[in-house]
Amino acid sequence: MRTSMTAGIISRVTEDVIQFDGMTIGGSSGSPVFNANGEVISIHRAGLPQAPGFALSVPIKHAIPLLPSTLRQKLGISF
Repeated sequence: MRTSMTAGIISRVTEDVIQFDGMTIGGSSGSPVFNANGEVISIHRAGLPQAPGFALSVPIKHAIPLLPSTLRQKLGISF
C-alpha cells in the first residue's frame, strides 16, 4: 500500500464537523486531516460519491478522549 496526500480547502467548521474540498477515495475514512502546520485537526469520516471533492471529518477533539491515557501522555496531550 502506498501513502498519498492531497491538498484541500476547509470550507466549513462546526462543533462536530469540518467540511473540506479535498479529493478522497473509498477507504479514506479514518485518515488524518492536517492543517498548514502539519498538525492533525480532524479525522476523515465521509465523502460523497455524487459530490466528488466534498468530504466531512470529525474534529480531533472528539477522537482524543478515545485514546488510551498512556498514549495521550506519550503524545503530550493533557486532557
